[in-house]
Amino acid sequence: MGQLTQQQMETLQAQAAAGDRAGYYSTLENSGVAYGALAGGVVREDTLSGRMANAFMAGQAAQMGVVMDRDMALNN
Repeated sequence: MGQLTQQQMETLQAQAAAGDRAGYYSTLENSGVAYGALAGGVVREDTLSGRMANAFMAGQAAQMGVVMDRDMALNN
């Protein structure tokens, strides 16, 4: 992975400010940052690791008496 360009950083900042998590992690992934694929899978729930991470989070919340829904998971 190389360093991110100024344009990529500006894109990431705009996506973060807009709350565009899926776009943010897609930009990272497309820029060669491996973490972007991992985190994007969690946000989009389109990878096995992403679905497992979300299921683990929901399970842990349930053990503490908190019922998680998709909106709660994505907004915290």
